[in-house]
Amino acid sequence: MKEFLYKYKTGLIIALICIIGTISYRIWNKSKNNITPLKINFSVSGEIKGAENLRIYIEAPSDRGLISVADTLISASGSFKLEGNIPSIGYYLLRVGENPQNVIP
Repeated sequence: MKEFLYKYKTGLIIALICIIGTISYRIWNKSKNNITPLKINFSVSGEIKGAENLRIYIEAPSDRGLISVADTLISASGSFKLEGNIPSIGYYLLRVGENPQNVIP
């Protein structure tokens, strides 16, 4: 038995590493696939004249600044539809474009 282990030591180590790697990958991949996307719990749609091809954002103010909740591109006709997940009732801001002065509280 000692002679067998000594003779095939490198091969056994490689096989053991492959087995451990395969098991680790399967566990990691399974846990990665169990992440469920957040359920959509709000929808805002409308039309804004003069804001064609700009982005519209819903943001939540916090002590670390504004946190983006959802955003979408306003179409060439000015219409948009925003959907997303808001964790709780609170104060949210609607912003059109990149300029922070374009905030609608």
